[in-house]
Amino acid sequence: MIETLAPFLGKSPRAVKRFMNLYRLMRGRRRGAALDAFLAGGDGTPALFPAYQFWLALDTGVRAEDVALYRTALNRDALAAILPDALLDATAVATLDDLEKHVLATLRESLDAKTAARHATALQAVLDALPGDAGRQALLLAETEVQRFSLPARGGFRQSGGRDTPRPAVVSPPTPPRPTQQNAPTNE
Repeated sequence: MIETLAPFLGKSPRAVKRFMNLYRLMRGRRRGAALDAFLAGGDGTPALFPAYQFWLALDTGVRAEDVALYRTALNRDALAAILPDALLDATAVATLDDLEKHVLATLRESLDAKTAARHATALQAVLDALPGDAGRQALLLAETEVQRFSLPARGGFRQSGGRDTPRPAVVSPPTPPRPTQQNAPTNE
């Protein structure tokens, strides 16, 4: 699944490392039956790990504005059902309402044709791994938990709750002056 999500991860080794570390954290929080459900699913529910990997890949490799667009698109029933096709074909939007059309248009404008095709393929693989209503619920649940672990990135801002929050400034304490030969203490 990770290879499939490469278009969302980007080309930065730092983003891939951040993705892997956060994924290990998400996976490591589970034990026993919860880990089994995360990795293999069960009782008619799909495995949860593809949903977590999808949101982590978006969070680490895609602009915050595009993450918000994907979040909105996947929370809308009509748009979520056709999103991979709609990224490639503008004529697939006949059944969408105005908000959904706006979200799709904005997302398509932010991607060039090659990137849109790669995103559509990756997104279709994620949706195939998370079929039906149970898969959709897993996708929404994972997004909520991944958002809790999201850190400010790229320029010091990360969109959360509909507003941008600045990254806290790091202030170093002043360092005392080093003693020089002239003012060094002597043992006389």
